[in-house]
Amino acid sequence: MPELRDFPEARWKALAELLIRKRVEISPRYCRRSVFCREHGLNYRMVYDLEKTRRQDFSLPTIIAFEQIYQLGPGFFRRFLAGREAEDEPTTKRAA
Repeated sequence: MPELRDFPEARWKALAELLIRKRVEISPRYCRRSVFCREHGLNYRMVYDLEKTRRQDFSLPTIIAFEQIYQLGPGFFRRFLAGREAEDEPTTKRAA
């Protein structure tokens, strides 16, 4: 099984675009990354690096945390990066 960092950069860019859309779908106030990070206790630079595809070497616990915070199913990143995103369409739970 390939490491996540071994998937093509184009797939990482597509994932980043999806995550940005997902963040704003969760709550329109999350159009500001800083608000999203502050309210979820996330490191801004780590989220920036993910959403701007500056790096792809995140640890498994970090990937799992991202999947939970972006309200994606377990293993979504791997499936998406492998081109199987249709199997697991993200569901959105609106924040109050």
